[in-house]
Amino acid sequence: MRYNNQNYKDDQKTFEEFMKGLSDRADKEQEIYDEKMKSLSDAQNDPKLLELQLKAIKLMEKEQNV
Repeated sequence: MRYNNQNYKDDQKTFEEFMKGLSDRADKEQEIYDEKMKSLSDAQNDPKLLELQLKAIKLMEKEQNV
């Protein structure tokens, strides 16, 4: 089979679509990661959550001392 210009153009188009798909997927995964990190950061700065963590630590310390 001869490899002509049309074959090259078709392969190039397929490759570009494949790379765009990879790029789109990477962008989506980055968005998901960023959302998770933001929610973790928000949770760490939440006073109620910090208070609950402190209570949990105190209870664990109390149980160890018993």
